Amino acid sequence: ELAALADADRGRLSYGAASRAMERACDFTADPELANCRLAQAADDAFLAGDVPRVRALAGRVLDGDPGDRARGAILFTLGMLEQYTGSVPVSVTCSARSRRRTIARAPTIRSS
Repeated sequence: ELAALADADRGRLSYGAASRAMERACDFTADPELANCRLAQAADDAFLAGDVPRVRALAGRVLDGDPGDRARGAILFTLGMLEQYTGSVPVSVTCSARSRRRTIARAPTIRSS
């Protein structure tokens, strides 16, 4: 329910409110991979809200453990964007490349008929 509230807050209130709600939803999520995906979404919302320290803190929580490819790819993409705008372009390129490798590795195979 908190994840749905976060989705609603994103459009109704602000990205900052959505980020906090999604982080709270993560705290109540039993599935570790889904919890990390929610933390990655919270970090992305914090990025859109312009809260750089919060993005870095949430990203650290995701990357501290074994978040799974989906969450790792998402958080590396967000960190790449953050670094491009506020930090180091070389670090941004590294994060983006690592994110792309994670995303491509998990992409479904498309078969033509």
